[in-house]
Amino acid sequence: MKNHPAQRLLGYLKTLKSTVSEIDVNRQIFKEGTKASQVAFHASQSANFFLRVRISGGEFPRDKDSELTSDHDVSEINKSIDLAIQATQDLIDKDLDLNEKLKEEINMGDFVIDSVGGGLIFVTAHTSEHLAQLVMLHDANPSF
Repeated sequence: MKNHPAQRLLGYLKTLKSTVSEIDVNRQIFKEGTKASQVAFHASQSANFFLRVRISGGEFPRDKDSELTSDHDVSEINKSIDLAIQATQDLIDKDLDLNEKLKEEINMGDFVIDSVGGGLIFVTAHTSEHLAQLVMLHDANPSF
């Protein structure tokens, strides 16, 4: 579907995949030791979880703690990104009503996500935040 709000997320995920192929994924990008690979993997796993579980009501196994602490190679990251791209395309194809209430509200501390549209806004913003971190790494070091 053309102009579906999830198209933005789809674009971010595709850019994430191309960025991963252009950067040193083993490079530490935060003081506490987080690597680019961990940020990329976390972004795609989070998108998968929100789209597949929170919005669509399905299942998706996730070990959130290991996303930012374990090493992830490019093939593992790309597989996760491909799954997130497919989940996004599935959401577009379903053409869910963005005002449809989620089966379970998600309390994010400062706000509550209670609709398909709210979940889509959250996952798009979260993905774009981590994509920006990786793009800045790429732009600061164009030799990657």
